Parts: sequence; structure tokens; C-alpha cells
Amino acid sequence: MTAALRARRWALLFVLVFLLAAIGVVTWKWQHVAYGGIDLAIYTQALSETIDGRLFNLTIHPHNYFGDHLELIVFFLVPLFALVPSPLTLLVVQVLALASASIPIWHLTRRRFSWPWAPLLAVAVYLIHPLVWNAALFEFHALPFAIPLLFWALLAFESRQWWRFFALLFTTLLVREDLSLAAVGFGLLALLERRSMRWSVVPIVLGLVWLKASLTVIGYFNGEQGYKFLALYAWLGPDLRSMLLNMLTHPWLVLGRLVGITRIIGLLGMLLPFAFLPALAPRVLIAGSLFFIQLLLIGVGENTLRTHYLAPLLPFLFVASLDAINRIGHATHGRILPHLRREWQLAAVGFGTVVVAAAVVVGPLGQTLLESFNDPARPAADTKATRAFLQTIEQPAQVVASFTPLPYLAQSPAVYSAHYVFLGHRQYTTAPYPVGEDVRLLVLDDRDLLTFDLLYANDAATGPGRLKAFIEERRLVLQRHVGHVLEFGDGPALPPPTLADRSSAVDDHLRLTGASALAVENLVLNGHAFSEAAFALRFETAATLTTNLQLRVTFADDRGRLQQEFFPLNPLTPTSTWAPQQAYAAPYRAILARAPVGALQATAEVVQLHGQAGLNGLRNIVPRYRTIETVGAPVVMNAERTR
Repeated sequence: MTAALRARRWALLFVLVFLLAAIGVVTWKWQHVAYGGIDLAIYTQALSETIDGRLFNLTIHPHNYFGDHLELIVFFLVPLFALVPSPLTLLVVQVLALASASIPIWHLTRRRFSWPWAPLLAVAVYLIHPLVWNAALFEFHALPFAIPLLFWALLAFESRQWWRFFALLFTTLLVREDLSLAAVGFGLLALLERRSMRWSVVPIVLGLVWLKASLTVIGYFNGEQGYKFLALYAWLGPDLRSMLLNMLTHPWLVLGRLVGITRIIGLLGMLLPFAFLPALAPRVLIAGSLFFIQLLLIGVGENTLRTHYLAPLLPFLFVASLDAINRIGHATHGRILPHLRREWQLAAVGFGTVVVAAAVVVGPLGQTLLESFNDPARPAADTKATRAFLQTIEQPAQVVASFTPLPYLAQSPAVYSAHYVFLGHRQYTTAPYPVGEDVRLLVLDDRDLLTFDLLYANDAATGPGRLKAFIEERRLVLQRHVGHVLEFGDGPALPPPTLADRSSAVDDHLRLTGASALAVENLVLNGHAFSEAAFALRFETAATLTTNLQLRVTFADDRGRLQQEFFPLNPLTPTSTWAPQQAYAAPYRAILARAPVGALQATAEVVQLHGQAGLNGLRNIVPRYRTIETVGAPVVMNAERTR
């Protein structure tokens, strides 16, 4: 057996391991209610509506899906989704698309290196690359489908196979409207290489025409909003014409955005997973330069690196890295490259170390391991109970849902996002967010309200009030409450908890005035049994509070600490809106990691949480608290009954 054949077989094994690992992780995320970034829900509803005969209809955003992006590639997903109509289908297909890029990477590497094991190493680096894993784990999007297509387009461009290149480039344009920038970039690269007009002019014209046509189609589908993502460039002008004019007449506005310190840090963050190799052979980066500039103008931060946004740049950065290694291998003059060539073993170790370190730092692995020690994931019992509860909601339901339950209810023809109700307006506009008049169901995970507070700090004081107003206008009542999930509907209301008077000062302004008994209840959902802790507290303030306060509860039994949970102090009435001398009560529930052994004790502390919303190791949006400031003395409760 030749070395080349052995390398192919090893490459196939690596791809299979990647598929098993990535599909395993996204399946685990789905089963553990760990998709809360809204995008998976959007695609799920759009495809569900399509197979039901309503072409890419959408209610999460109040227009057809093509009013967000012109992603014609999603038409190819319709038969697969019709065959297995589940959000998990989309996640698996996304992993398959990412893995398929291994084939053009193999051929691109073989064109550059005669060593038969080189393509295997390139494929292996790609399959462990942090940007690949970030795209695989963060929700579902069409943009990662550009990765294999752009790799194939680069191979056809290098091979000077015009018709294949044109077909691949056109297919790439179907992924999303801003991929037209890559088409223009290919044309600029062809101009630099002094190729014929069909290689240079045709891609540039195709890209510009496609961009203009796409924006027109998107504007048609979303009505008065036009291309709403132009709001990201509002610093350039109020509309596209003004933006282009200001770019030409005031170029320093653009330059100022490109050379800022945060942009430089973002650039370094993009190059780090490639061991900065693309800087040694940047020629091919010209094809991705316009997309790169677009990202810099928007801003490249930590979350940009940890999501799918860099997907169109990955093929260009990867091939530039291959070119850099090839250039080092043939370097005969200069100060740095010949030295790297002579010390190739040391250079290989250094580059490999940087790539592995980046895979840990920028990718999900290192962060997941760190979180598993410092901030364990939600107990499996909690996620299992949440899923079981959501499965009891009759489909198709007309429902407003917060981040956590939204993708699990998204196959409804009328599903709305609670965060837009919280904000009171649509995405990137001040226009009111419409909710169907027949909607009589609201499903909230109260932890999502903590995330809303951090994501939308300017609306934290008023957002819960808009949710409360929605409940009152629709005459909804709290009809079910399981763990952190509250269901408001027009059915029978849950009986309010019985509170006994209990007076103790929390601090100079806040006083506990009542508490219910702590109860441990046996809960059965869809045939699964759970232990749930339930209690209620009532507070009163002597003065207007300027901040929103939360509740930290630590549960412990005879064996020691069970778990710690955070709650809004009052889900729909934040403390900054409390009137002095008026009592505010709220129920709290938590699914216990296991049935308590002996007596159960809950220690509740009023706290103020400081931090921001970010992505955890599994690339789900979660609160990330820098500091937790305790307000006053804790309230200790012991379980008095079990049923």
C-alpha cells in the first residue's frame, strides 16, 4: 500500500471521527436545551412553514425570511427537512457541510506539496480548527455552507477551470447576499494576476449586480424596513446612497474604523488560529478582503470569533497559510523565511503549538473544560424536565417564547420571540413588534430574563413591564410553573402560594415581609420523575430603588450543597419599578439535581449581578457574571413537607 493511499484512509478516519464528535455534541446540546440564540428557531419556523405550503413564512420576524437575508441555498434544505422535520436535522446537515470541505482541502494541499502526508495534515488541522467548531456549535446558519463552496472555488480558480469556477462562484452567491463581496474579491485577485476579462471583470460585475438585486429583493420582502442590517453602518449615513457618498468624500471615517485598537485586536484574534501564517503569503487574501473589511467596519470582538461570522474568511486564511508554508519551504533569500526553512522542525513545533493553543483558547474545548470546573452546567435533571415540559405543549401552538424554549416551539405557524416583546420593537428599528391577536400563550424561562437584563441593559428597567403589559392585555394567568419555566395562558390559574408573615430587614431600604414554606415536590412529566423545590417570598421597599436586584438560592441536604440557582427577584416587576411601601411577591421553583437526602435547606440571598451576556463553551448565550454583590442578610428556609 502506497503512502498516498494510507494517507487517504487516515483522512477518511479523521473525517468520520469529526462527524461523530460534532454530531454528538450538537445532539447533546439539543437534548439538553442548550440552543438559545434565536437563529435555529428562525430557520426551523421558515422551513416548517415552507413544507406546509407557506414559502419561508416567518412570524419571529414580522416578514418572510427573505426579508432578513437572501439565502437561496435554503431551498436545498427543504427536502431534507421535509424528510426529517426537526431542528436537529439542520444542525446535522451543517456539520456534514463543514466536513465536506476536507475534499477540496486535500486537493489544494496536494497541488502545493509533493510529500504524500501533507494533505492529511492539512485536513486534520482543518477538522480541529476552532473556527470550524465554533461554526458547528453556534446555532444554525446558512453562512457555514460557504466554507466548502469557497474552497472548491479556490481550487477551480487555481486550476484555471473557468466554467467550474463560475458555477461554484454562482452557487456561493446563493448562500447569502454579502457573499457577493467574495465574487468581487475574486475579480480583484484576477486583475492582480493579469488574467483575462472573464476571470476579472465577470466576477466583479456578477458580484455587484447580485448585491444590488439581493438588496432589492430583501427590501421587497420586509417592506418599509429595506435592508435593515444597514443599521450596523449608521455611522456612515442614513441610507445606502449616503453611506457610499461618505465613504468616497470622507474616507477618514472608514480609516478610523479600520485602524482602531479594537479592530487590531480583532485582526490578531483572526490570525492567531492560523499561527499568523497568512501574513507571510497574503496574495489569496485579496479575494476575501472586502468581506474582511466589512467585518472590521462592523466590529470584530470575542463573540465574532466564537460564532459563524468568520466562515467566509476561513477558506482564504487557510489557503494563505498553505501558501506561506510552501513559500517557507522554497525560500532561498531574505532574513526570516530561509531561517524558518533551515529550522523547519522547530518552526513546525512552534506553528503547531500556536494552532493547538488557539484551538483551546478561541475554540470551544478550553472554555468548556474551564467551565466544567468553575461553573458546572445546569443539572441534567433540569434540562430533562424543561424538555419534557415543552413537549407537553400542544403543537402547533400560537406562542410567545423566550430564548430557551423558542427553538423547541418553533415549528408552530405563529411563534414569536419574547425578547422583542421585552424590547418593544422589531430588530434594528423602532417599529413596534407585532404579535398575533389570537396568541394566548407565553412561555418564559426566568433565566432568560437575567440574560435580557445583560444583553439589553438600556431596557432592563422597562422590558419586564412590557411583558407584564402583554400578559394583562391578553388576560393571561400563570397556569403552569415547572423549574425555571413559567407558562402564562388563558386556562385555569395556579393557586397563589400561601405566605406567612415574616419580617426581617434585608438592608436599609429592602425588607422581607413574607415567605411560604419550602416544599419538595415529586413531579412527573412525560413519564419521567423529578424532584422540585418550591417556595415564595414577599418583599417591600422603603424607598425607590435605582437598580434591579436578583436572588441567589443555594440548596443543600444532609450530604452538603446540592446546587445554586439564580432568579429575577420578581420576574415581571423589576425592583427599579417598585413603589415604596408596597409589597411584591414572587414564586420560585428549581428542579433538583437529585432527590434530597434527609432535610432540604434553601439559603436565599438578595444580590446584584454585574456582568454581561456571552457565549459559553458550547456556544450558547448565557449570563457571565464578573461580580456578585450580596445585599443584606440571607433568608434560610427548611423543607417542611414533601408530597
